[in-house]
Amino acid sequence: GLLNYRAFDEMIRSEHDRAGRYGTTFSIMMADIDWFKRINDQFGHQVGDMVLKTLAQRMTACVRKSDRIFRYGGEEFVILLPHTGIDRAARLAERIRLMIEKTEFACGLRITMSIGISEYREGLGPHDMVRLADQGLYLAKEFGRNRVEVARS
Repeated sequence: GLLNYRAFDEMIRSEHDRAGRYGTTFSIMMADIDWFKRINDQFGHQVGDMVLKTLAQRMTACVRKSDRIFRYGGEEFVILLPHTGIDRAARLAERIRLMIEKTEFACGLRITMSIGISEYREGLGPHDMVRLADQGLYLAKEFGRNRVEVARS
């Protein structure tokens, strides 16, 4: 029930143009379920799909109506946060991470999520923001998973 990569590509460009035109800001989160392949391997793809659907519902309940959540890849998600600076985005990311950690999913599964964040600033294109958020995500994975990392460069 989430938007897809194509919709994300269109909406981040639009949000980028709006931020540049009006001097506002926005942030994006790249979120990835830790060790998701193990769930599919151990419990099957149907359980994996139930985990993804429950996760989508729980994340949607955590964000504002103006925020948008996209399925970016298999178990990877992007959240577009209009009019949201990096500090507010980091607090929201931590709330989402904790909520996921405390949720019991299908078959009593517990999962964790790693999240990377970037913020718009002049001179950064939409794809630069994605690259930075992805770098934050890789840092979160590298530093032990189940954590939030802000990408700053």
